[in-house]
Amino acid sequence: CLVASLLSKEAAVTLPATLFLMAIIFGPSGQTFRNRLSGAIRSTAPHGLVMFVYLAWVVGYLQIQGMSVSTLFDVSYVPAPGDYTPVLSEGALKNADLALSWAFNVPRGPWGHFQARHPAMVAYLKLFRVLVFVLLAVSLIRSDRNLILFGFAWFWITLLPALPLVAHFLPYYLFLPVIGLSLVVGLVFAEVHDRLRRFQPVLAAAIIVVVF
Repeated sequence: CLVASLLSKEAAVTLPATLFLMAIIFGPSGQTFRNRLSGAIRSTAPHGLVMFVYLAWVVGYLQIQGMSVSTLFDVSYVPAPGDYTPVLSEGALKNADLALSWAFNVPRGPWGHFQARHPAMVAYLKLFRVLVFVLLAVSLIRSDRNLILFGFAWFWITLLPALPLVAHFLPYYLFLPVIGLSLVVGLVFAEVHDRLRRFQPVLAAAIIVVVF
């Protein structure tokens, strides 16, 4: 499945890292971190080998889109608008900032021209984003936070290969990362609902309905 995915979409290169993280976070509770780490390495080694061969073939041999390791680490290199050339520069950080807007349907940037919205709708989306991050911070204080950490890590791991595309960062690159963010949103609001339901079930349901 990984091989077929790599032949379809480049974002599949993030699968080994995602599986590695899963093996560590959701490993047997009785195991030490060292045992989880060794188990994660053993279980994802074949996936890592496939990814290494793929990258050597695409970047080293085929040189798709003229990609090169030297260009990747040359922070002074400025691609032409629309060029599919990854560069590890401050543009990657700007893309990360854009991603946190696009993931919540907030229009921003030259590529983020979504369906026209009333200013009040955009303001509500920004307020919703703040609410999610506040609830996320509160939820991380709990002892059972593995799913939230995994969802947040999923978002950034699967987004990482697209961030260096400083001249070609498009909203559809978030189709895979937003799955992790959706998991986080669902978990934090489920916790809000469950806590309020202990005292007032009607209020708990009403808040979820009003927010969404």
